[in-house]
Formats: sequence, structure tokens, C-alpha cells
Amino acid sequence: MKTKCVCVLFLLLFFYIPSFSNQKIFENELHIIPSIGNIQSKKNLSITDNTNEITTINPDTFLINYFNQINVKYKGISIPHIGNLETPTYSRIFFERKETSQFLFQDACTLYRKDPNHFKFFNTKTPYSNISYQRIENSSMNDTEYIQTLLTFNFGKNLNIGFNVEYQYAFGFCKSQLSKHIDQIFFVNYISDRHRVHYFTSFNSHTSSESWKITNNKHNQLNNIFLNTKSATSNDSIYLNDTWNKLNENLVHFDYCYNFKFYKKKTNENYKKQSYLISNITYTMDYRSNKKKFYTYDSISVDNFYIDKKDLFRKLKYINDFTYCNSISNIISISMMKNVPCWKNVNFNASLIQEFRLFNIIDTTNNKTQQSSIYICGNLTKQLNKIFRYNIKSNIGILGYNSNDLKFHTSIEAHIPFLKDTITSMIYTCINHLSPTYYENHYSSRYFYWNNNFNKIEKKHIGSILYIPYTKTSLKLQLENIKNYIFFNKKGNPQSYIKNIQIFSADLIQNFKFNAFNFDSQITQQISTNQKIIPLPTFSLYSNAYFKFKPTNVLTIKFGTNIHFWEKYCAYSYEPAIQQFILQDKLKVGNYPLINSYIHCDLKQAHFLIEYYNIWSEFISNQNYFSHPHSPISPPFIKLEISIDFID
Repeated sequence: MKTKCVCVLFLLLFFYIPSFSNQKIFENELHIIPSIGNIQSKKNLSITDNTNEITTINPDTFLINYFNQINVKYKGISIPHIGNLETPTYSRIFFERKETSQFLFQDACTLYRKDPNHFKFFNTKTPYSNISYQRIENSSMNDTEYIQTLLTFNFGKNLNIGFNVEYQYAFGFCKSQLSKHIDQIFFVNYISDRHRVHYFTSFNSHTSSESWKITNNKHNQLNNIFLNTKSATSNDSIYLNDTWNKLNENLVHFDYCYNFKFYKKKTNENYKKQSYLISNITYTMDYRSNKKKFYTYDSISVDNFYIDKKDLFRKLKYINDFTYCNSISNIISISMMKNVPCWKNVNFNASLIQEFRLFNIIDTTNNKTQQSSIYICGNLTKQLNKIFRYNIKSNIGILGYNSNDLKFHTSIEAHIPFLKDTITSMIYTCINHLSPTYYENHYSSRYFYWNNNFNKIEKKHIGSILYIPYTKTSLKLQLENIKNYIFFNKKGNPQSYIKNIQIFSADLIQNFKFNAFNFDSQITQQISTNQKIIPLPTFSLYSNAYFKFKPTNVLTIKFGTNIHFWEKYCAYSYEPAIQQFILQDKLKVGNYPLINSYIHCDLKQAHFLIEYYNIWSEFISNQNYFSHPHSPISPPFIKLEISIDFID
């Protein structure tokens, strides 16, 4: 049986290979995962960066988490977007933002993408599948639909294979606000006592229209814009007729791990053997292919829109800016576990990472640029006693473009018994010295051109986390000093701020429950010492008040209202030609409560959600609600979602 499983695995790998690059080396987070209990039919597994260690995680809890994963606004306390599903977005909370990737054009859509280090692999006793469907209903809106299908099954106890397909198609509320997203994923995992294999491949395509923009933040424009596409006039919006951005990403992840174990007979009646993991060696390969394309079928209107920009390629009849980046990384990792007699309560990992990148940008010579880098990484964790544990992580660039880059992270955790529960706290520090990415230094297109030589970005970070399960309270404090911070200025060009900027953040999460009533809230307070370079809302809030009860054994109902609020500030503006959020100081957005009401039903294997979006706008006359400068929050609509599990 094992021979057949291995043959099937390698045949699938051979015939199904398309594209990935190692981006994050580690995260500075404290993960508090509740007990998952006894899961009879299926388990969800995730893999960590570099070492690809397996972590058993909670399957989707439909009444709490599942539909939040579909909706981008629930992926953070304050997530703005351009006004349609699958449109570019970012987080207003500074410490929720990820580092700039090697292909920075996709960062504005990173919340919609899946990568193997955050993907949920499966191990099922019986075949499992799921179909999820979402639709938005509004009299002034064309079709907006989202569908996801998942199918996974096991060959024996060790080998699991699965497919996941996502398709989203949205016209939006305004003229030429179309977006389309397709993501196809194939995954395999093989887990036995000695061997562990993961394979993940994804084809991702994202297309969005960049053909409209409200000229100013006047609320009297919103009624005309949202009523019907025919009512939108040139006085309401600036149109780039038939202008589009398209992002393609193909990625492949493969890792193999061999476990070294020793066996010890237990001195009991059955003389059972018990295995102890003492070490493992892991090989990981990631390959990623990214391409961006900005094009239009109406060059005249786009040329007029960018009349103040230098046109390097006006001799071309059509606008077709493109760039691509291919990258591959290879990682070899060796781990020593705490079961080794001389490594008591100590886990140690060492990794060697090699990365190669190939860039191509449109210019007069159409040249290609190559980069290569080699890193060494270490990770040491020691359990001092039943209460304290410390961790040290490092990543050092030793050769190539990223030589002398440094990521250094230390943390100490304490798990203190309190009132028949455990208070968890952590203090951590981080030091990062990172080279600018290729596209931050070099880019050439029809309307944008830069050739920089920025210094390394220097970050010093300190934070603390406190979690009290008895009161369901979580407090997080963070302070970071940044030097040589890279941002996009008002003209849409990258710029480095050579002085120091400090960012302070305090996050409070408090959940409350009384019988069927639940109240969950999160408050974030942020301070930026330079709001002109890093603009942040000082105060942000998310609250969710709901009732949850079970009228019958097979039916659970949850209904309530949630609110997103952020203080008014000079938010970023969106630049479509480079798909980046840039500085502006003319318009402020905020001080508007985005309120949504919903009802959610869980009936055995079927899950239903009805949500009324932006209900507050029905009760106010001054409808001056904007997510970005020139980008209003969508008007009220009803969203319908359904998800059904098929087991056996």
C-alpha cells in the first residue's frame, strides 16, 4: 500500500507542475490556539516557514471564522478598499502591514492570495468537500458573485490530495468598476512516522478595471454615482476608458522531511513501543512567477489623465506596460529536538537558504536583471521550567544582493497559573536591517520611471502581549523606530526618509458573554511621530454585538450588528498605473461608523449568512462616507452567503 501511495504522489507531482519564493522568514506574533478537542472526520494542518513543521489547527468554525475569511474587511480591525470585491487594499493599522515583497505590485492584493505557509492542509477519514457561494443584491448594481469549491480525500492514512478553486466576478456600484479573480490550487501531503511531504501549487489571476475616480469628496456626488451607471457624468468622475490592471501569479511549493527517531519499550503489560523524535532534516523548494500588466484600449484618455507625466514610449500606439519577476528558493534545514538527552527542553534549527530572482521591466533595451542571495538562519527555543520559555531567531544574508541583511528576534513567554486557568504573556524584541527590493530601486514604464540607490531600512521593534482567558482580555503594546523608511510620495515615486520615525500602538481586545448575548470588541490606538510620511488614524475600533443560541440540537442561530470606525486622517490615495497607495494631504477620510447587521444559521452541514451592509447610511442625510480619497464606501446592499459541507 505504501508503494502505491508513493507512486501516485510522484505521478501527480510530475504531471501537475506550474509556480513560489520564500518571503517571510518569521513572524513576531504570539499564537494562542485553543484546544481542538476530538475531531472525528477531518483535521486541518498548517506548515511553518523554513522548517515546515506541522501544526494542528482548528477546522473552520463557521459561526465565528469562516465567512470572515471570504470578506476582506474582517481580515483586520480596519481594512479599506477601493469600493468593490477583490480591489486593492491595505490595513490602516501599521503593525498589521507586511513587509514589502519582491514583487511589490501584488502587495495591494495580498489579502486575496493564498500561500502554502497559511494554507490549511487536510487529513480526512472520509472524502470531504465544500461549496461556498456569495452574492450581493442591490437595485443599482450588476452581478457580484463569489464561488469556492473544495474537494479532498485520503489514500490510506498517510496520503491526502485536494483541490480548491475560487472564482469571483463583480461589476461594482459604479461605471467601469469591474473586478475578476480566479485562484486554482492543488495540494498534496504525505505524513508517516519517518517521512513528511507537502506539495502546493496555485494559478492565480486577478483583473481589475481602473476606469473611474470621483473628483472630490463631496457627498452630493454619491447619489448620482451609485444610482445607476447611466447617471454618472464627467462632472462626477474622471474616466480612463477601458483601462485595466492584470496580475498573474503561479507558484509551487514542495518540501520533504525525514525524521530521525528512537524507540523505547514501555514497561507495561503490553510492552508497547513509544517513539521519540530526536532530529529531522528538511528540503524545501519554492518557485514563483509574477507578472503585472497595465493596459488600455483608449490611449488618448489615459495620456490626458497622465498629461504631467513623462511618456517614455509615446511612439507606441497602445499602452501595454508590463513587468515580471521569476524567483526560486532552496532551503535545507536541520532540527534537533528536546528529546535528545543532551538537548533537554531545547529545540534548535539551522537553515541555509539560497534565492535567485529574475526581473524584467519595459524600457528601450528590454533588459533583464538577475539577483541571487544566500542566507543562514537559526532558531533556538528552550523551556526553562513549567512557566518560562525563551526563543531566539536570526536570519543573516551572507552572500549576494542581500548580503549583510539581518533579522534578529528574541522573545520570552510566561504561562502563569491563575484561577484554574493560565495567563499568557510575552515580551519580544526585533532588529531588522533590510535591503530595498528591486522595484523600489528600479522601474520603467510609460508614465513612471525611477532609478534609485536607497540605503538599508533599519527597524528596531519592542512589544509585549498579555492574554487573560478568565476575563477574555488581550492587551498588546508595540513600539518601533524606523530609519530610511521607503514610501511613495505624492507624485507616485518611491522615496526614502533618512531620519528616524517612531510608531507606537496599543491594542485592547475584550470579549464578553452573558447567556446568549456576546460582545466582542477591539480598540487600537496609534501614534506616528511623522504623520506626513506615515499617516495613521489615531483611533480605530471594531465591535461585534450578537446573540447566539440553539433552538434545536441541529440548528444554531447567530444574529447581531458589527461596527468599524476610524478617526479622520489624511489617508493614502491610490495610483492605478503602479498599483500603489501614495501620499496625499488634501483630503481626509474617517469619522464614519460603518455598521452592518447580519443573521447566521448553522444547520448540520449547511451554513447560511444574510448581511445588510452599511445600514447607517439609511438614517443620515449627509452621506459623506469614503474609504479612500476619491473612493467611497459602497452604498447599502444585502449580501447572501451559503456554504455546504459534503462528507462521504
